[in-house]
Amino acid sequence: MSHTSLSTSQLVADMERQYGPLLGGTALYRALGLPSAAAFRQAASREALPVQVFSIPHRRGRFALTREVAQWLARLKASTDGAVGLPAPEESGVADDDTNRRHAMT
Repeated sequence: MSHTSLSTSQLVADMERQYGPLLGGTALYRALGLPSAAAFRQAASREALPVQVFSIPHRRGRFALTREVAQWLARLKASTDGAVGLPAPEESGVADDDTNRRHAMT
């Protein structure tokens, strides 16, 4: 078993232990890295979610299998391991919003 598959299986087990077989509501949109329920609804309407979501009769909202979300997270992590991030604002020569506001007030 490779290191990546071990990490994936551990993540799946941990998430299923914490959430059970289904993710919905706040736990789902946060696990997908979305900032709000509105952002989740918009991504779902655009069919831009990275996992399949579905409805359950007589229950509100949409759900995803915890296992699929965990597997997506593991693939995402594996694809970005070793990737170099963007420079911090001070390194790129772009001032942050607070600095811009302070300069505008003076």
